[in-house]
Amino acid sequence: MIVNFEEITANLPHTSVHKYALCLADTLKLHFGVGSEINNLQIRKYLLDKGYILTPAQARQTLHYIRVHFVFMTDEMTKCVLCANKKGYYLTDNQSDIDRYKLSLQQRINSISEILESI
Repeated sequence: MIVNFEEITANLPHTSVHKYALCLADTLKLHFGVGSEINNLQIRKYLLDKGYILTPAQARQTLHYIRVHFVFMTDEMTKCVLCANKKGYYLTDNQSDIDRYKLSLQQRINSISEILESI
């Protein structure tokens, strides 16, 4: 939960997040590489078809959980990373895509840190 945004970022129970993540992991495997992204709305529709109703923030919380706790492997046993871009989320083992995503994350960290330090 994020202070001042409690209503939209209320933490789901750990057991619920894990259940949603297990369900979502199956479809994420179908979204491999740039060009195969799945967006938040599509994720929520997929989970709704499975009987789970999530808000956009809850879907992001589930994706966060997957990024931290799940490991995806290719058939060749290469580790995959759940990346995101403006079109949505996708798995990849392409090092260039992973490096670009890591740079994006670092830029967001830097931007938030800059604001924090200016206060």
